[in-house]
Amino acid sequence: MARLRSHNPKSRTLQAHSSKGSQSLIHFHPKNIDRLPKLPPHLSSSIALVKIPLPRIADLPEQAEATMDIHGGQMDHLKIAFDGLEAGLTRFLEDSRPDWIIYDFAAHWLPPVSARLGISRAFFLNICAWFLAFFGPSDALVSGSDDRTKPEDFTVPPKWVKFETKVAYRRYEAD
Repeated sequence: MARLRSHNPKSRTLQAHSSKGSQSLIHFHPKNIDRLPKLPPHLSSSIALVKIPLPRIADLPEQAEATMDIHGGQMDHLKIAFDGLEAGLTRFLEDSRPDWIIYDFAAHWLPPVSARLGISRAFFLNICAWFLAFFGPSDALVSGSDDRTKPEDFTVPPKWVKFETKVAYRRYEAD
């Protein structure tokens, strides 16, 4: 990265965190690390980018590591591959104890693991705030404590929306 203002939000977050003196040990999939801009020399000693490949599963393209590598019909396969990281990544986090973790929707098991280990975490989702509001308050997303587990739970307005609204999924949308 030749400049400090990257257009990559994850890269900007890494730089901001490391410039404050924190040591960061960051896990990305190999292809995602290769996509990042080069880190400035004064920050490169504070950030360790660790390449951990996704487990190979049937029906997922060989080089697929992110949603940008697949089409919509392959999303379930990508999620299954992410689930295959849980045991190994948990051991890695227990051994390395990073300062913090940035994670996205696919590693749904990561918030409870990082909370148990006392590792700070940030949920990264590149969508509009109004859309995210339907999914719940940030503490529920981070902790995994949202009690909506069945499709019908999504057919009524969310309990955290404190004003009258009819915003909810139709039954066929929730399925």
